[in-house]
Amino acid sequence: MINTLDVTKSGRHIECDQFAKFCHDIQSPIRNIANFLQLIKTQLTTGKMEGICEYVDFAIDNVDVLNKISKSLFKNDNNQNSKVDIQKAVKEIDNLFKNQVKGINYKINLDKKIPLVSGSYIDVFRVFKNLIENSLCHAKANVLAITIKTISKADANVSIIFEDNGRRLSLNKKNSIDCILNNSHNANERLGLTICRDLMNKLHGNIRIVKERPGCSYELVFKTFIEEDNARR
Repeated sequence: MINTLDVTKSGRHIECDQFAKFCHDIQSPIRNIANFLQLIKTQLTTGKMEGICEYVDFAIDNVDVLNKISKSLFKNDNNQNSKVDIQKAVKEIDNLFKNQVKGINYKINLDKKIPLVSGSYIDVFRVFKNLIENSLCHAKANVLAITIKTISKADANVSIIFEDNGRRLSLNKKNSIDCILNNSHNANERLGLTICRDLMNKLHGNIRIVKERPGCSYELVFKTFIEEDNARR
């Protein structure tokens, strides 16, 4: 016999979990929009029109991110077999962050030969957005270098390394995301990595820590996009 109370609790837990992840992912674009609106207000108050159009464009870009995240969380119409360009996603994220990051000299070194992967664009976008946000939070001496490159490609999968030169990870000899989730005292870091892990599972991929070294180093395994397979669907 099914316990309806347990089912209700389980459903509520899932809804709360989704809401927490949604709140985490929209913090950055909401903060950006507020900052850009404040800049516009300052310019108008002082009678200066320069830069206003640029600030408006930045705010619109962040509204677009909010829209994408909302659709990915509250609709089940994501096509998990779409052709996704990781370079495009990372460049879009970089454009968002370069206009909000203050006091950190950072650069993303992006492999120009990363193959297309199969999945949902916004899910891939959110994975890299959370990894980059964590890296920016752990920059040492206000200087950060992030490298994203392909390490192997097969017919079914492509493996990508994401690494930075920020804070060293403490792994307790385990290359496990769960190890960080259990030991990190940073709530935003834990939630961001939880989102990455869950999204990679949704994408039928995987994320793991490669090695302990200065900074963070993750291996992400995505499904390779195969044109013939999608043509048959």
